[in-house]
Amino acid sequence: MRRLGILAATAFLAVAGTATAANAAVSAPSVNLDCESGLNRYLCSTVLSGGAPTSIRWSVNGIPMPAWDGRRATTGPCTASTVVSVTVSNSAGSDSASWRGCRSGPWL
Repeated sequence: MRRLGILAATAFLAVAGTATAANAAVSAPSVNLDCESGLNRYLCSTVLSGGAPTSIRWSVNGIPMPAWDGRRATTGPCTASTVVSVTVSNSAGSDSASWRGCRSGPWL
């Protein structure tokens, strides 16, 4: 009888752990941008934490760039006023980050 109780407790904990893991997997994503620039070009990549994003959307100077959606990094030409933004989202929420800092000089 004791063995049956141990098996039942083990099965319960396994199911409870699965439910907890499933709930924990649905947390809102968080994003930062890691960007470098030089010679009037930029290279930006996402630094993700929190829940896995189901959507990554890019924009430059407020203009959506649908061809870049889903990518974790992008590159392009820039000027001193260029603003690169990314928004990541999943069913639990979303987060955005922006970068401005284009350099006309050498890459740093």
